[in-house]
Amino acid sequence: MKEFSEFNDYTFLDNSRVTRKSGQMAKTKNTENILKQWKKERTRYRILRNLKLEHWRTIKLVNSRSRYWRIAKVLETVLTDERIAKLGYTSMFHYYLVVCEN
Repeated sequence: MKEFSEFNDYTFLDNSRVTRKSGQMAKTKNTENILKQWKKERTRYRILRNLKLEHWRTIKLVNSRSRYWRIAKVLETVLTDERIAKLGYTSMFHYYLVVCEN
């Protein structure tokens, strides 16, 4: 008869890897929610230009008919982790590191 550890392959699962991947999905979702707050094209253009995005890329994102999820992935290049943290959203990976230390 096999021992319990041989059946349970996920006993030593790398939680940091799982947390990082789910944190990336949460970051995209947070960026999507931030993007949904900017309803008018004028507002999107003004804010994206203030975030130092090029004019042609700003026009492309503002007039895009893509879904929020696809635009959010492009927008993550401008909205860095520091800017998202200033808005009050915390990274799951950093929270995991804080909890793991204690």
